[in-house]
Amino acid sequence: MTEQLRDVPAAEAPPYERTRWEAAVLAQRLPYREIAIALILSHHAGPGGILAENGIQRTNNLCQLARISPDNVRRSLRYLEGLGLLTRLPLSASARRNASRGIVLTVPARRERPPHPVEPQ
Repeated sequence: MTEQLRDVPAAEAPPYERTRWEAAVLAQRLPYREIAIALILSHHAGPGGILAENGIQRTNNLCQLARISPDNVRRSLRYLEGLGLLTRLPLSASARRNASRGIVLTVPARRERPPHPVEPQ
C-alpha cells in the first residue's frame, strides 16, 4: 500500500513564528547568500512576519548589510520566493513609483501523511 502525502491548508498552519520560519530556512540547506538574506529579513520582520514597503528589503539596504551585490540580492529574494519562504505584496495605492514592495515571511506548506484508519477490534 502506498501512503499518500497531502498539503496542510494554510488555515491549519500555525501563525508566523520567527524561530519556526528560521528553522524552515535552515532546513532547506540553502547557499550562504540566501541564508544571509533570509536571516536579515527575519531579524527585521514585524509581527506576522511582515516587512513594510520601502523597508530593509530594498536592494541597497540588503547589499550593505549582507555585503553582496545587487544582482545577488535580487536573485536571492526571487529564490526564497520560489521556495515559498516569502511572498511579495502588491504596492499600496499611495506608494512612490520606485518603492520596494512589502514582504510577508511564510513557511511553505508542510507535507504530512494522513492518519491511518483505525482497524476495528
